[in-house]
Amino acid sequence: MTLRIFLYSEIVRKTVHTHLINVVKKGWNRTHINSGGSTIKIEKCFPYWMTTNTSILNDINIEKNTVVILSAANGYGKTTILRTIMFITLFGYAGLYAPCKSANLPTISNCFLKIPSSDKPSSNLSSFESEIVDIQDIISELNGDSLVCIDEFGRSTNPEEGIVIVKAIVEYINSMECYCVFSTHFLKLVKEYYTKPTSNISLMTLNRSHLFSSGYIENSGALDACKKFNLNDIIIKRAEYLMLTPNNVTDSKKQYPIESIEQIAVDVIGKKPIHIKNNTLIPPIYTATPCVYILLEDGDLWYCGETSNIIRRRNEHQNRKKFGEMMIFPVENKTKGLIFETRIQRRCLQQGIKLSSIKDSYHRI
Repeated sequence: MTLRIFLYSEIVRKTVHTHLINVVKKGWNRTHINSGGSTIKIEKCFPYWMTTNTSILNDINIEKNTVVILSAANGYGKTTILRTIMFITLFGYAGLYAPCKSANLPTISNCFLKIPSSDKPSSNLSSFESEIVDIQDIISELNGDSLVCIDEFGRSTNPEEGIVIVKAIVEYINSMECYCVFSTHFLKLVKEYYTKPTSNISLMTLNRSHLFSSGYIENSGALDACKKFNLNDIIIKRAEYLMLTPNNVTDSKKQYPIESIEQIAVDVIGKKPIHIKNNTLIPPIYTATPCVYILLEDGDLWYCGETSNIIRRRNEHQNRKKFGEMMIFPVENKTKGLIFETRIQRRCLQQGIKLSSIKDSYHRI
């Protein structure tokens, strides 16, 4: 019995010692419980694994009977904010210091933090089924003094169905008149709440500097995240094009925006083109200059070629088919022109850009 008491006291001593180290080194402070309050007020909070000197300090207010809908781009800190709110609340009610300058907490009877789930093969549950089980466990215990933080529920199912389920969950939580922060990438739903505001829905966001403020986003920054982590450049550029295409459907008869094929050529050659309108004379200086050129022929097909006599080549194209604007890229010599022509054609094929001739894409370079 004496050994058990000693071991228990040693655990308590080490825990308190570790806690005090965090208090001193990271700048944690005491919180206050206001049993008559109806707002969670946290001033200058920061993630518990960081310090006041290495993080962005945020002020957070969560009103009772209001669901805070949190939208932000990927990597801007939605999950971190939810964890920080929950950590400060739990530590405050445990009588411990927390990572903030101050926190005024109302009566909180129970706390729930729901973060994205993976599948559970041992329970024969898919990712979404696992989410449903977690949400049901939460809502079955909710009351007016609950704090619930839900992170991106529904992301593992069809977005159209996910949106209506999230909306129904938000309405149910609102009916419980508790404290709630609900983060989501369902921007269609967020925009609906923005265009049809209600008194018990508050829209919040995090900007690039991780500052918590009122508002919402219109883009989750998925492509920026792809670029940040070096996803294949061809995939990124194709995705950027598809975002500009109505319904993300590629029509073989539909013209790609000229910026798309132009950007491919700029990436390959390393310089911007000279734009020549169909009825405009080509400056004589380019008559005998090796060039790579791109034009849009009648029929919405692009042509990419190389030549050492751009005036003669344009005349040949005009005699065969009508075409619009021509882009000219002067190059150092014919060999480089052939290499650039082949690379541009290959990139166009990879992105689904329709070319009237692809024979030069097979050249060995």
